[in-house]
Amino acid sequence: MSKKRIKNWLIYRFVQLLTFWVARLPRGAALKFCAHLGRLAFWAVGHARRVTQENLSRVFGWPPGDPRLTRMAREVFINAGKNLADLMRMPRMNRAHIEGLIRIKGQHHVDQAMARGRGLIAITGHIGNWELLAIWFAIKGYPVNVVARRVYDPRLDRILNELRKNANVRGISRETGAKEMIRVLRRGETLGVLMDQDTKVRGVFVPFFGHAAYTPVGPVLLAMRTDAVVVPMAIHRQKDETYLITVEQPLELIRTGNDEEDILANTAACTAAVERFIRMNPAQWVWMHDRWRRKSSMKSLKARREIFHVS
Repeated sequence: MSKKRIKNWLIYRFVQLLTFWVARLPRGAALKFCAHLGRLAFWAVGHARRVTQENLSRVFGWPPGDPRLTRMAREVFINAGKNLADLMRMPRMNRAHIEGLIRIKGQHHVDQAMARGRGLIAITGHIGNWELLAIWFAIKGYPVNVVARRVYDPRLDRILNELRKNANVRGISRETGAKEMIRVLRRGETLGVLMDQDTKVRGVFVPFFGHAAYTPVGPVLLAMRTDAVVVPMAIHRQKDETYLITVEQPLELIRTGNDEEDILANTAACTAAVERFIRMNPAQWVWMHDRWRRKSSMKSLKARREIFHVS
């Protein structure tokens, strides 16, 4: 057995045992336990800590060694641990528990968009407990579909998909589900999309926290093709350990007839909405993702000389 297979097997077994243990703890104890795991991960996982601090320094201008940089980077890992705790406890939580944890602001934007019958594309990012965002809408009776990337280990992917399925959240493969996404929207359903990471999909460079970031164009292409409503939303953990879902008004897509310009402008508008949500509580975003790994200049953005595919 290769080292990689052994490593993946150990990770899988650890996740199994952790899920079994955390799911049986009271919520308060589970949050504290997983917050401690987050602190441990901050010190133990050097690469993720380094990327987190580099990204925070890029955006906020804090130099290496600045106490604010260390404090927020550590808080990022702690929040990730707390989100994991709630996710692992989800199968043992009933509807009343979930509804008691979450409030929503702006739900009327969703209802008005759904009333049009042309489908709704919910754009968000890896902010707060984003899996719980989809679950809340599903238990409220909305037909929820989410675009999901396969986890590197099929066993872990199966655990996550079972969690979604049990909550009536339907996953659609990002790699192979383009036609199904269109069908979902034409049935007037909701499609949740995370569009805050640099991934191997068709994209463009748009401003993100003042820096050019390669960003997926899939949600914009779907909206322009199906006339679905694009609604930005996000979920944030509150000081009392409850959650608040914030829904913004739908984005007005630009349609000038110049496809490249329209795709670029609309993707920039979606990204600006995601950035607004991150700024509400920066420590609740996944700064350990190498968001600016592909390079382009802001000057080239202004000149509109961008690529629309991965070479």
